Amino acid sequence: MHARRIVLATLAIAALFCTTSSAEEMKWLTSAEKAAVEAEKTGKPILIYVSKKNCFYCDKMQKDVWCHPTATRRVLRDFIPLKLSLERNPAAVRALKVKGYPTTVLFSSKRSFIGSLPGYKQPAEYLTALDRAKTGKLAQQAPATKVR
Repeated sequence: MHARRIVLATLAIAALFCTTSSAEEMKWLTSAEKAAVEAEKTGKPILIYVSKKNCFYCDKMQKDVWCHPTATRRVLRDFIPLKLSLERNPAAVRALKVKGYPTTVLFSSKRSFIGSLPGYKQPAEYLTALDRAKTGKLAQQAPATKVR
């Protein structure tokens, strides 16, 4: 019985991690400064994914969206991905006015606010929202400051 619990716990933990090939894994930046420099060089907007520990929907988003090959390819192709967490980046998360987790915040390559996507989204819904954001048809409350 004890061995069975260990196996089930191991499988549950493994389910939180991507099973895609390494070529399709999301490559997150963790520095806003580096993301801003890269965005300026490439002209791509910045996609900031904000999560926190012990967040059911953050874990679900990791498994369903960030491990989804199409979503990963599209984000890496069209955006500069930056990952922040409440625990590691509390000041940045406050500046972005994040009210719930997970939240995606988008800035242009010139660091102007584009919009935000609060909450969990299925991969298809998330990609549709990102397409709207690229055309300027996505807007939520703007954070007080630009990405630095």
